[in-house]
Amino acid sequence: MIRWLCSRENLKSFEQPIKTVIIDGMAFLERMFYQDLVEKNKEKNGKPVFDIVDLGYDGQLKAMEYWEKLFTGAEALRRVGLNVIFVTHSLLKNADNADGTRYKYIDMELQAFGNANVPNLFAKRSDFVYYIDSQVQSTTQGAGAWTRRVANGKSESNFQVHTRQTPLFYAKSLS
Repeated sequence: MIRWLCSRENLKSFEQPIKTVIIDGMAFLERMFYQDLVEKNKEKNGKPVFDIVDLGYDGQLKAMEYWEKLFTGAEALRRVGLNVIFVTHSLLKNADNADGTRYKYIDMELQAFGNANVPNLFAKRSDFVYYIDSQVQSTTQGAGAWTRRVANGKSESNFQVHTRQTPLFYAKSLS
């Protein structure tokens, strides 16, 4: 899709001009990268590969090639005049200061270890990285509707979400 959007002729085909491309769900995209790697590497050291973990550190490094392609594509989109926004969830992580005291920091919910560090790649290849600090609580209000409460320490808002009744909705409602 990124390659298709990079064509100015394809961009002209839209009824309304677009200026921004939003790629939402980086953790989902990461799982797709992993699935593709597992499909392409069915065996390692004579053992079957069922999961990215079975590929070890090599698998994580190979996944970085997918991220690099994504960022190269995003840069191509910027060259044709589009803004690119990536959306992912964040995690609150613990770390240690040199003096042994602990602190918490917010990081992206993506692979992050050694050279295969996607959050660092995002920080290096992005113009801006923002973190939204809010707590979200969802409650089910019957089939197809649920309420979500968002609080960020300063204000609180409630909004109702209506969804189609699908197996995914019911699975999400149970958590």
